[in-house]
Amino acid sequence: MSPELVGAVGLAVVLILILVSMPIAIAFIVTSFFGLAYLNSFPAAIHVIVTAPYGTSAYFPFLAIPLFILMGNICYYGNISEDIYTFLHRWVGRFPGGLAIATVGACTAFGAVSASSMATSAAIGKVTYGEMRKYKYDARLATGVIAASGGIGSMIPPSVIFILFGILANENIGRLFMAGILPGLCEALIYMVMIYVLARRNPALAPRGPSFSMKERLGAIPRLIPGAVLALTVLGGIYGGAFTPSEAAAIGVSLAFIYAWASGRLNRENMMSALLETGRITAMVFFVLIGATMFNTFMATSGLPMALSEALIALKFTPMITLVLILLLYVLLGMFMDAMGMMLLTLPIFLPVYQSFEFNLIWIGVLTVRMIELGSITPPLGLHVFVVAGIAQDTKVEDIFRGVIPFALVAVVNIAILVMFPQLSLWLPATMGK
Repeated sequence: MSPELVGAVGLAVVLILILVSMPIAIAFIVTSFFGLAYLNSFPAAIHVIVTAPYGTSAYFPFLAIPLFILMGNICYYGNISEDIYTFLHRWVGRFPGGLAIATVGACTAFGAVSASSMATSAAIGKVTYGEMRKYKYDARLATGVIAASGGIGSMIPPSVIFILFGILANENIGRLFMAGILPGLCEALIYMVMIYVLARRNPALAPRGPSFSMKERLGAIPRLIPGAVLALTVLGGIYGGAFTPSEAAAIGVSLAFIYAWASGRLNRENMMSALLETGRITAMVFFVLIGATMFNTFMATSGLPMALSEALIALKFTPMITLVLILLLYVLLGMFMDAMGMMLLTLPIFLPVYQSFEFNLIWIGVLTVRMIELGSITPPLGLHVFVVAGIAQDTKVEDIFRGVIPFALVAVVNIAILVMFPQLSLWLPATMGK
């Protein structure tokens, strides 16, 4: 077989193994090992499988991943998610659909101190679901807004997915972080408007929440300050060039720990829980990264990415049609793969295509992350849906999937806006220093 055909067979094998529920890291490693052994030699495959773990785990930019995850966990156990929701609850809860609107806002704000969209859904969902149900919110709307809004956590920096994209595409991670802010805020605004319209048309869907006095509203502001200071320090430092994303992550962990410990919210027990959860997630992430490193080597050796790029160019599709077809593919992959798996599987293949059409990779990064998060609420996998199902145990999974349908539809509108107006993603990074 030609090297390109070996690569195509390897890609098909990976997809089949994932479909039969093999962990994606093992699918990457097994397929890459035998593919490299066939293309080069058995000793060459052994060399890759021996060097990939150290080379991946020792790569300095990856240090930001466990640190940002730890920062998010400390913020969760420090009740910063609850503080954010309390503030929004008191200020907008009385509006039509106010509690759901507050949930969108809380997910957006908590995304600035959490590197994971699933962690955002879990942290905010535990605070907001019971409150919405207490005021007779429709279960589908209550669960749907949590599942869909958690995806904003990947757009608002810091974001593990943006870190991975930046490293794989050799793009500046800080600029990618900044590129996600306006699209993330735009997505949140679209969700809020949709909720308000639905609640106005059918008040029984999302009854008004309780009223609070101005004193109670103002009293919630101090609870918002620690999270705001943390987010502004981390993002402002990256934007201003004061420190790298990895340094920002270390500073963020330190500030989160100092606040949570000084406020008495973080004790030895939940600090251990935060560390153990961070270790568990980090181990999973790096296991997949090691497999992806091997898979990237296999793909490069086979020459498949360049062959696909040349084939797409030969079809003479316009760049925009090619981009739309790739984005649609992410919707299909999202039905049976998680966000990180999609990123690590597809980017080495599509990157030569993007480069051939001279697409701006910062813009492509935003579109890719947004499409991946759309996949996280599509059946049958829909990881965000299952995270919410663990919180809303009185609601069936199929009802949660029905609840996310309106959000998925308006998310498509948001994606169309990002495609038509690249400057929404590119303006803020362009204002950064060199």
